[in-house]
Amino acid sequence: MARGRRGRPRANQNPSVSSPPTQSCSPVPAQSATPELEIVAPEIAPLAPSSPQFLRIAGDTDEGTDLQFVPTTENDGIKYPKLEKDDVTAEVESWQNALLCSVLGANPPFEVMKDFINRICANYEIDKVLQVHKGVFLVRFVSLRDKITVEQRCLYYFDSKPFLVKSWNPKMDLHTETITSLPLWVQLHDLDIKYWSLSSLSKICSSLGIPIKTDRSAKDKT
Repeated sequence: MARGRRGRPRANQNPSVSSPPTQSCSPVPAQSATPELEIVAPEIAPLAPSSPQFLRIAGDTDEGTDLQFVPTTENDGIKYPKLEKDDVTAEVESWQNALLCSVLGANPPFEVMKDFINRICANYEIDKVLQVHKGVFLVRFVSLRDKITVEQRCLYYFDSKPFLVKSWNPKMDLHTETITSLPLWVQLHDLDIKYWSLSSLSKICSSLGIPIKTDRSAKDKT
């Protein structure tokens, strides 16, 4: 009778159970929480000038004057209006009776200036007073004679500041910031008669600016 061997049993060389197959997995992209929406803007037709919606936005167009479309010239992609002499002739003639007014060193409110102008021109018929730029006012008179008379009158002052008055012309610059020099009449109060010579007056006035000329009273020594 043979004895059996003690020890560990031998491993099965040919296992009948195979290892589970390996699988390659790729991540699945998560869906966005916010859905993508395609928005199409509706086509909106322009409002007709006579429509109620247009009148509510632009106001009552009956208060103004109708305009018309005029083709423009184009250069390098920029459009330029082409103005002819006839386009401005009527306007230039209508403003020949106008004066430009400004207070040197101040910018009073329009209503204050309007009352001031009506007061100093109370004897003349004014057609309208407009503010055309900051500190610059346009006064149009009914007659050309009144405009010339007001311009040639004595000096005007507003709150102790010179009130400048000058006839309007189509080539004027309405921006007072560009003024670098200004002719003004000055009065030398209580000046002793021994200083009335032209040489003395020239030296005294040179301390104020560039002297130009005297008035008739200084010329005649009266």
